[in-house]
Amino acid sequence: MAVFYDTVFEAIEDFIFSRRYQAPTVEQETPPPIIAPMALAPATTMSTPLGSPPLVPLLGQVDIEAILAREAEGKDLDWQGSVADLLKLCGVNPTVENRRSLAEELDVADNGDDEALYAAVMRELEDRGGLVPAELKS
Repeated sequence: MAVFYDTVFEAIEDFIFSRRYQAPTVEQETPPPIIAPMALAPATTMSTPLGSPPLVPLLGQVDIEAILAREAEGKDLDWQGSVADLLKLCGVNPTVENRRSLAEELDVADNGDDEALYAAVMRELEDRGGLVPAELKS
């Protein structure tokens, strides 16, 4: 089944963040345990007030580099420096039109500067909850 996105960045974001549970997060090496329904007290005995911390710990930041590296295994792609290869890895056709659209979405001057666009993609992924190493954002 084909999935259609409103923007090119949305397709990249979905590709990466939909895989967040398939790779360890930054703060933990394995996903948090799943609490069996029998382990929870019945709702009538729970007195957790509104606004209190959740019962199950929230996941840490998504390790963007780990997810992309795992997805790129066995593929001849320079996803760490090429917008076109990053798009290919994320299942997006790396046409000039798509790269121009991505540049427009991220407010990057479309002067053919692949580095500036790549850095903008990484900064935006970081702004949306991803952990991106400094060398990928520069």
